[in-house]
Amino acid sequence: MRGINSQQLTVLTAVVTLSAASSTSFAALSGDVNADHVVNFSDMLMVVGQFNEDCPASSVPCPTDIDQDGRTGFNDLVAVLSNWGASEPADQASSDDTEAQTQEENLVGPAPVLMDGVYYDMYAHSSARADLGWALGQGAQSRSWNSENGIDVLPYSYGGVDFNTDGQFTAQDLVSFQTWLEETIPADYDGPVVLDMEGQLWNDMYHATQNEMDEIMDIYIQGLEFAETVRPNAKFGYWGLPKKSMTHPNYQYGNVDVLLKRSGAIFPETYDNNPGSDNSTMVQNHIATCIEIVEGQVPVYAQLFPRFRDDVLGGWRHYHENEEVLHDQAQPALDARWTDDDGNTHRVAGIALWDAYVLVKNFHPNWDELSDGEISNLWNEVDEIHLGLFQDLAEMVAEEAGEGEGHEAEAVAEAGDFAPESEAQAAGGNGARAAAGRATTKAASSRTKVAISVRK
Repeated sequence: MRGINSQQLTVLTAVVTLSAASSTSFAALSGDVNADHVVNFSDMLMVVGQFNEDCPASSVPCPTDIDQDGRTGFNDLVAVLSNWGASEPADQASSDDTEAQTQEENLVGPAPVLMDGVYYDMYAHSSARADLGWALGQGAQSRSWNSENGIDVLPYSYGGVDFNTDGQFTAQDLVSFQTWLEETIPADYDGPVVLDMEGQLWNDMYHATQNEMDEIMDIYIQGLEFAETVRPNAKFGYWGLPKKSMTHPNYQYGNVDVLLKRSGAIFPETYDNNPGSDNSTMVQNHIATCIEIVEGQVPVYAQLFPRFRDDVLGGWRHYHENEEVLHDQAQPALDARWTDDDGNTHRVAGIALWDAYVLVKNFHPNWDELSDGEISNLWNEVDEIHLGLFQDLAEMVAEEAGEGEGHEAEAVAEAGDFAPESEAQAAGGNGARAAAGRATTKAASSRTKVAISVRK
């Protein structure tokens, strides 16, 4: 972080002086970085911690960029100080929360479930990665415990329709994607499936006008339509949408509501890159807004992530303490509520823990020089973390479901009961099936036809 210069300090001093004597707002509760409905020291610390830093690209939220210019800077700090001490009045949202505390909730829909979204190497396109994962028993403890306790795999397709993740949609992408669906997802599966399609279109969303956003949404919706022709019972949706910035009160760009309401399920993330800080209110507000956008009619599965970025080296290198994942991500996601006009209260359909074993390789020097035993030891350390989290999360989900100890499997069964029955099918449960890369591709002419824009 680069410091604040003397001229900026002088201006900030004046702003603080004015703020003490005035309640004038920079914007509607502008400066409420953590979305807890009050502008205070916590918000200032978050901005100062990212001062003069560019917002990360791709999927990482950037709530400290209040003016949304792609960088946390002087204007963002001024926004916090200009609105210092401001809080939201007892508006409808606040009164709803108070009323909900004094009346019994009329919860509708099934109880939330827990799912395993971890990206094991066995699910990779690369046969070498997949084979090594199976040979060394990657994630064996967690996968075994989850299987025994009814925690289903949450299938992920990395790239979705853009199967080779090159930012272009070709006829071969559609063939490969359909092959993956047919070989991975059982024909009668009616549970959730995540399409993780980021790339350039994802980045274009950050400052898109509504017209520009609608054009992007058309492409994403075409992907849904294609997937549904192959597996019509599955509940398809895209990872990470809506982004956290899109549910923040200060958001001023195009929305993705049309895609969310069209989806079979949505998968907003709860990633936390501020270790030691309390982000639970922001997460709960984010998930509650997601439920509200889809009016409780589309299942919401919150995506948890146990890592945080290294401010110096970059990358998601470090793990939060388990308690912080539970407090700042899992519990607020389970606590999120939205009540419709008929008095029905809606909550998440489930939560899923995501992590990727490839990160162990990416952030370890001289990986290719390690023996199988050394690699296995590194993977086992990650497996231990996952196992502890799954056990804690299962207890938390069972409590939310009101079923108590011993009912974790029943709480999970509603997700769709996708349970790989073989090594080959298990390899497809969470991502691009390892065998898919080795499968013989059928002729494009024999594939289901859907109107979708592709490059040849």
